[in-house]
Amino acid sequence: MAQIEVPISFSGFCYLLGITRRLFAVLNTQYIMYTDKINPEHPEGRLLILPTGFQLKDPSLPISAIPLHEKAATLFRHLEKNHFEVQSKERMLKVYKDICDAKAERDIGHYNKLLKDMPEERKFLSWWLLFDYYDMLPDGRRVNTSSAYYKLTPYYRDIVDNCMREAQEAGIRDLTTSVEASMTSSFFLHLQTADIHTLENLQERHVRDYTRSGRVGPMVAYRISVFLRRYAYRTGDATIWSILHYFPKELRVRKIYEAFTHEDREKLEAFLLSEECPLSKRDRAIIALILYTGMRGCDVRDLKLKNIDWTKSTIKFRQGKTLGDVILPLRPIVGNLIYEYVIMERPQCDKEECFVSMRKHSGKYIGLSIPYIVNRAYDLCGIRQDGVRKGPHLLRHSMADEMVNAGNDVTMVSKTLGHLSPNTSLGYMSSNIEQLRACALSIEPYPITHKLYCHE
Repeated sequence: MAQIEVPISFSGFCYLLGITRRLFAVLNTQYIMYTDKINPEHPEGRLLILPTGFQLKDPSLPISAIPLHEKAATLFRHLEKNHFEVQSKERMLKVYKDICDAKAERDIGHYNKLLKDMPEERKFLSWWLLFDYYDMLPDGRRVNTSSAYYKLTPYYRDIVDNCMREAQEAGIRDLTTSVEASMTSSFFLHLQTADIHTLENLQERHVRDYTRSGRVGPMVAYRISVFLRRYAYRTGDATIWSILHYFPKELRVRKIYEAFTHEDREKLEAFLLSEECPLSKRDRAIIALILYTGMRGCDVRDLKLKNIDWTKSTIKFRQGKTLGDVILPLRPIVGNLIYEYVIMERPQCDKEECFVSMRKHSGKYIGLSIPYIVNRAYDLCGIRQDGVRKGPHLLRHSMADEMVNAGNDVTMVSKTLGHLSPNTSLGYMSSNIEQLRACALSIEPYPITHKLYCHE
């Protein structure tokens, strides 16, 4: 069969490259969770890969009683059963032979010598080491070594670990904990580079210099303080308590951006309901769900089919951010779009999530990038252009504005958005410039001289 070459423009290439990067980010979200570093069921919870080599994170953990040479066949069967790539299986076999030749079995010192001789096989050596010591079978994930965490000394790394454990005990969701741990690790690495190797030597000027360096802002300092304060409060750590007054106690920085106007909303609604709408049924359902319910993008992404009660016309789910339960009415316009997607377009698969990828990636259906879907709709219908803020959260703000304009009080808005406090909902309405202008008083009746507006 003759091959046909299809030319592609530079802009088209950039578009496809953007899709590839976003897909790669979705597929690799499992690699970036800092909470994996304290989870003994995950490779990063058992093994550190430092500039000096492999290091067992907790040497006191019990190790396997079966020698590696007696159980190696189990790992190869696992690779075959789970359809690992041929190249990966070949390299695992080669590395196993190197381990046997070097007599590295259950000897981390010899593993490190092999790592020094063949650093390109780091991933496969780490898989064998984890299986050798702990019977952990590889799942394809490599131990991440790119974060600041791996460059920290044991002193700072232990503080980050302890703070993460306390956050989990307090019921903080993993994503929040991971973000705070990442920020704190970068701050500790900054201190470490400045030869401040213990928090007893920390001074206020060090915190100020870090926030003024241009790399971070006050918000980061505040999130670091929340991370450390939670740990100090629950454990009474005197050293942490002694430095907390160097950090802001409240987050007073709020971004001001151009609001999602009523005209934007009407244009997006008309675009979604148009018979010529180029979006898939899935994407139309997702955008309508956020637009008419105010759900967070992460909650739409994680929404399960069982969360939709078709007989009662309600959606009941647990929020990922606050862990609070929310019940929302399923409006006909939203229900119809979701129903059409599920019946006519959704792939037949065993995924619990309502919204999944159109086709399999690496043999399985995966989750979605909700911001990409929403931003693409903005571009197609010609709103939110010229560098203004985009994203699904604007639709959540828009929902709050629409409810207030319809006469609902802030308590009802708070319940609909799933906020734990009505005060949180106030921030969702404070950025609507048109509403603020409507509340402004004219200064025309007052005898104010023009000199007030002049300066020499």
